[in-house]
Amino acid sequence: MNYKDSYTFDHYVKYEMSKAGSDKTAMTCYYGTNVTMVSMDANPDVIMISDMENKAGIMISEKEKTAIVQSSEVTDQIMANQPKSDVTVTKTGQKKQILGYTCEEYILTGNENKKYAVIWITTEIGLSHNTLEALSQRMVITGPTTIPENALVMEMIISENDTHMLVTEFKKVTTTKSLEGYKVTLY
Repeated sequence: MNYKDSYTFDHYVKYEMSKAGSDKTAMTCYYGTNVTMVSMDANPDVIMISDMENKAGIMISEKEKTAIVQSSEVTDQIMANQPKSDVTVTKTGQKKQILGYTCEEYILTGNENKKYAVIWITTEIGLSHNTLEALSQRMVITGPTTIPENALVMEMIISENDTHMLVTEFKKVTTTKSLEGYKVTLY
């Protein structure tokens, strides 16, 4: 299984997430060409890297200085066996500003026209990675998909579980994560 010794990211995004009845939490994401890195502020010791080029997922423990590399094919098989929702995507024409970026509203509607989520995206940032990829793994999108490639989700409200996610910080900054000094295990 292939993976890189280090990964370079060119965008930093901080998300604030909340769910009804729960405390707010923050998630930090770094985006690069065919790679993402995610950590939750509640547990910054654990870092996840998705290497799309090599089809690998890497779970890093900063505390233990270990990295477990797993083929994303395993994750793909698990996701393929999960129930998926049929979703129709509709662009509403509504626009608003988030952190100074123009965002467009999209409604994701499931079975029996039940609203699944509202997302606000921007293409003004110019990411080389589509942040909707993880979301689309849980859904079967029917009908024409009007969401552009390389869009950054700036806000998402999921109706089913009353979850709200909002970008609170964005920077174009180069960051590198090296696996040098980590005990790497291939799984």
